[in-house]
Amino acid sequence: MNENQPTPAYHAGMRELQDRFDTRALADRLDERLGRRAFTADDRAFIESRCLFFLATADTGGQPDCSYKGGDPGFVRVTADDELAFPSYDGNGMFRSLGNVQVNPAVALLFIDFERLSIRTPADVEAVRREVESHVAPLGKKVYAVVNYDHFHLDPHVEDDWAQMVHDLVERFYLNVTRYTTSGFLRAKLGPALAARGVAPHIYETAEEARAHVRD
Repeated sequence: MNENQPTPAYHAGMRELQDRFDTRALADRLDERLGRRAFTADDRAFIESRCLFFLATADTGGQPDCSYKGGDPGFVRVTADDELAFPSYDGNGMFRSLGNVQVNPAVALLFIDFERLSIRTPADVEAVRREVESHVAPLGKKVYAVVNYDHFHLDPHVEDDWAQMVHDLVERFYLNVTRYTTSGFLRAKLGPALAARGVAPHIYETAEEARAHVRD
C-alpha cells in the first residue's frame, strides 16, 4: 500500500487469462472500484472488531503457507493509513508466517464477517461448533468475543440445540461474550433461548455497545 511504489493489480499471467476469456474490462472496473492503497474509516472499524483473520505468506521460492491468527477483538490494529499491527502468538515456535515475511514481504490477509448465517438443521449447529472449536481451541486460553447476529436466521426447531451449543462453547472457551443485532425480533427471540441455558441473555443493538461491554 505504499503510494510511492504502486503494485499492479494484475500480472502477465492474469492478463493472459483475462484476454482469453474477455474479462479484462470487468477486471479493470473491479480494481478501479475496489482497489485502494489506504484504509478507510469503515475498514478500520471492521478490522479492529474482528477476533480472527487468515494470513497467507510465501517463501522465496513461492511455496505458500496460510495460517489462522486469533485473539480478543481489537488484537489487530490499524496503525497508519497503510499499516496493520498484530501480536505474534507463535506457541509452536515454528514461525512459518513471520519467517516467510522476513524473506518475502508479499502477504494476503482475509478478515471474515459471519453476518447472514442461516442455521436450519442440527447438522448446521454442529458445523458451527466444529468451526469455532477449530479456531479457538488451539489458542490454549479463554478469550473475549463479540458476535454479530445481524441478519442471522435460526429455525425454531433448532433453537434449543443452538442455545446448548452456545452454552458449551462459552463455558469452554470464552471469558465473556457479547452479542448484537439491529433486529428487535431476533433479540426478543434469541434472548430467552440463551437464558434457559444459563447464558447471559442480553443482546445489544449495535456493535459499538457490544464491544464496550465485552469486558464487563
